[in-house]
Amino acid sequence: MQRRSTAGIIVAVVVVIALVAAGGFFVFRSAKSEAAKDVELKYVESVNASSSLSNTTSTSNNEAANANSNENANSNENANAAASGTKVDYISGIPEINQYSVLPAGCEIVSLAAVLQGAGFNVTPGELADDYLDYGDGDSFVATYSGSPYDNGGGLTPVTVKCGNAYLEAKGSPLRFKELKDESFETLTSYISRGIPVMVWTTMYMDEPMLTNIVEDGYEWYDNEHCVVVYDFDDSTVWVMDPIDGYVERDRAEFERIYRECGSMAMTFDL
Repeated sequence: MQRRSTAGIIVAVVVVIALVAAGGFFVFRSAKSEAAKDVELKYVESVNASSSLSNTTSTSNNEAANANSNENANSNENANAAASGTKVDYISGIPEINQYSVLPAGCEIVSLAAVLQGAGFNVTPGELADDYLDYGDGDSFVATYSGSPYDNGGGLTPVTVKCGNAYLEAKGSPLRFKELKDESFETLTSYISRGIPVMVWTTMYMDEPMLTNIVEDGYEWYDNEHCVVVYDFDDSTVWVMDPIDGYVERDRAEFERIYRECGSMAMTFDL
């Protein structure tokens, strides 16, 4: 009996040890399983995050493409409307841009950027100066730009028209600029009446033109050369966006006189 009891005790102890070991094994497996779930969860979260980032990037790219497409579509629609004689609005969106903050000597290119922005194009004066302005060899102020709009330079209507058209062509727009040379001021205002702004060559601060007798292809250079955007008028006043003075009013008779004395140079959209 004693030996049986001892044997029974031994068996019981073995059984208990086995159960404890098994329990530990299950606890270990359970812990390992939970850890695996954590890893799996983190992996899924990572994949989802990557997918979300990819979708966000794709959405941003699509939005940018759509914005460019809408810009071209809107400008094309306005161009077609203006070509048919319908009044358009290329004026209300003209921004006030100070040349000294972007191109200190580039009133022509700043005015050009303002007119393009008014027509719905997303372009800066710096982009026009860097990518589309023809500098040639620096000897001309008519066919090419003389000097640098960032420092000391200038250009008259032909090179500015060329710059604007190079940009429009690159953007796939049907719009084009044209020069208005030796036109009456009434011709200029006829465009403004249709919602089309006109860039006019005048003088800085409406001072008297400082003519130089330097003539190239029928264009005379003057030292205080300046370009502004005319966007409204009445019998006695013209409203301009001046790259130096901002939105200002000018006496119409005085503005017309200086326009003529500077050589009657202007440009606008060919509509």
